[in-house]
Amino acid sequence: MVATPEPVLPFNEALIIRRTDVYGRPAGKPSVSLFIREMLRKLHYDYVWHLYSVWKEYCATKTTKRGARMGMRWKYARYNIFRNYVWRLKKLGLIEKAYEKPADGEHSFPRAYYRLVSLRVNHPAWRDPSAALYARKV
Repeated sequence: MVATPEPVLPFNEALIIRRTDVYGRPAGKPSVSLFIREMLRKLHYDYVWHLYSVWKEYCATKTTKRGARMGMRWKYARYNIFRNYVWRLKKLGLIEKAYEKPADGEHSFPRAYYRLVSLRVNHPAWRDPSAALYARKV
């Protein structure tokens, strides 16, 4: 009997798949901002590196439609781009800093934990935070 692998995400995958991209074309790929929303909804608060590591692990389990026969995996956003998503969400008021854990060592930074702003969980800016932040049509 073959063991089924444990699901990587602690929530339903369909919640983060965008039906269309920002131009209205069919997308079917996951949205980083919706991923962050669902992770924070499930975990209540978390720090950026942990969110990123779960995102990276999730993307490593997926193959592209065209690359399925060649074993090509999804490309995932690098850590600095992922941090930019968190910055945009924070700037839009969709998430806020819950608390900060002091630095462990002499040359490290404090770890910031983020949580959802409860009144903005279903805000339309979650679909495309860049468009909302820079006043493009969402």
